[in-house]
Amino acid sequence: MSTQIPQAASASPMPEGVTDPNYKPEPGRLGNLTVIQLNTLEKFRTELKNDGIFVEGRMDDAFLLRYLRARKFDLVKAKEMLVNAEKWRKEFGVDDIAENFDFKEGSEVNKYYPQYYHKTDKDGRPVYVEQLGKLDIKALYAITTPERLLKRLVHEYEKNEHDRFPACTKQIGHPIETSCTILDLKGVSLTSFYSVKDYVMQASSVGQDRYPETMGRFYLINAPWGFTTVWSFIKPWLDEVTVAKISILGSSYSSELLKQIPAENLPKEFGGLCTCSGGCSSSDAGPWNPTPVTHFAEPEKLFDSVWPFTIAPIVIALSGIIVHTFLGYCAYRSTAKLYLFIIILVPSLASFGVGLSYGIKTISARILPGSSSSPFHTFHTAYHATEFCTNALVSGTVFFGFVTITNDSRLPGVLAYVIFTAPNGFRPLEHVVKRVIHGTIQIGLLSSLFSFLCLVTYAALGSSSTYYAIFLLPLGRIYSNSLLETLLSREVPVFPDSLPPEALTGDNVQFRRYSSVYSAENAEHDLGLGFTTRRRASLELDGAEGLEPGDGGSGLVKAPNGKGKQRLSIH
Repeated sequence: MSTQIPQAASASPMPEGVTDPNYKPEPGRLGNLTVIQLNTLEKFRTELKNDGIFVEGRMDDAFLLRYLRARKFDLVKAKEMLVNAEKWRKEFGVDDIAENFDFKEGSEVNKYYPQYYHKTDKDGRPVYVEQLGKLDIKALYAITTPERLLKRLVHEYEKNEHDRFPACTKQIGHPIETSCTILDLKGVSLTSFYSVKDYVMQASSVGQDRYPETMGRFYLINAPWGFTTVWSFIKPWLDEVTVAKISILGSSYSSELLKQIPAENLPKEFGGLCTCSGGCSSSDAGPWNPTPVTHFAEPEKLFDSVWPFTIAPIVIALSGIIVHTFLGYCAYRSTAKLYLFIIILVPSLASFGVGLSYGIKTISARILPGSSSSPFHTFHTAYHATEFCTNALVSGTVFFGFVTITNDSRLPGVLAYVIFTAPNGFRPLEHVVKRVIHGTIQIGLLSSLFSFLCLVTYAALGSSSTYYAIFLLPLGRIYSNSLLETLLSREVPVFPDSLPPEALTGDNVQFRRYSSVYSAENAEHDLGLGFTTRRRASLELDGAEGLEPGDGGSGLVKAPNGKGKQRLSIH
């Protein structure tokens, strides 16, 4: 249930998704408006409606306040700015760009001028990265044009408005209207900058005049030595609020970035831990574009996903161990072959070890900003020890793929082996069907435990209901494989009607299906039993010892007459 945030002089209710009870809006924003600011906003809205400029739905109060803040709540200047922006939108075809623009050359453009959004900072804002130093203007304009680059920029701004900001707001629990920018100047030369200056100027104008007040933090890294000096002269002429958002950093920037951006969200090349599959620059990873995690074959997706996927693999692997341990025990009890138990269980243990390793890595990365003085340092060290053991076997994705393939293929293989080596153990067919039904119930209960753990995970940590689907695949794999495994339980031929009715006589003759035991009270006759299975059998009788038949073939079990309870155990 959403928590409604108390509002001071708020011009309108908080945007949808605000659930953070500790959220305190900054001045000039919804929930923190002075009486004068509130009156200015209402007048601004009224004038736009009277002039036929107001666009219902798009121009909400948060949108109008951005223009007012950009012009210090000067109504005349704010209105002029918005009118010019709306005129530009029509001339440039922004609505059509937002709906239909397809930047097909995007992956190639990123090689010569990387510009991309990637996850969020600690305040919940999307992180925007631009690497001006990697610009290759000749190669860039061989595959695209300045016009298309500008359209791509506008398309990304619109995606911020409609997708990224709302998704970030929902995740963090309070309004997100700005982004965190990293501008990398490593390798920038005057020649390369001059060749693209027209585009840079246009892009700057679009950001300031058409999408005002959308810069939350700005980090300029790998700045040339003279840039800091120039910045010190410029700062006094700028607004204090703007200056507070900008940080000029040299080559030792990682520690500053990690203060604002979680290590698991920051690309590795900037000192973080993130190594997205296919590269961070093309992943568009973030709460607006979550990456489902379905199994361990793609471990890197753990770091592209939102919480609680950091522990989902541990839950999946743990439930698999529960199921496979039970089924491995059934197979061992039925065949007395320890290697079958090992074949069934070891890959599940490997899955759990790998899942635990990557789970600890992601969790510790969230907790630890990199400081060795953290109380969780031991936890982080435990991850490194686990990761070392994992990597000592086979590195990375190859090992995950091996675990997944063996988990999915070993059970049918073991089943086929047992069928071909001991075909008589599966007769008659009706007992196989019965056993599958019983096995379905048993495995269904264990699989339900897995589902319950997943539901508890979501209830405790919270996430979108659309992510429940990711658990269907691992659950289905565990369940279907486990059904095959039930056929390994060699209790099939031990139903009462598969043995001679005269095998055991006495009072209250019973067969316990789940313990594979015949029992009778006050038995006074010799016991004869014909064997068609490879199991061993023994007779327990008060005051007498039972004799065991040889492995396989037919055998006879005899015992002296006696009073009391006697039991025939099928091992």
